[in-house]
Amino acid sequence: MFSLNKLYQSKRHRFYSTMGLRLLNQEQAITIDQELFNEYQFSVDQLMELAGLSCAHAVHKCSS
Repeated sequence: MFSLNKLYQSKRHRFYSTMGLRLLNQEQAITIDQELFNEYQFSVDQLMELAGLSCAHAVHKCSS
């Protein structure tokens, strides 16, 4: 069975690259979502698919 905890323990040295990562607050995330919906005409389904793809890439990168 897949375990994020085991993945983290086995690949601990790879997580240093996220130390400088800047996180968004809720207001910033809403603003970005609104821009993607209105200006670029993304649908909720498209954004969810891209989010899932990004997660899959991150897990693959950490586990290989």
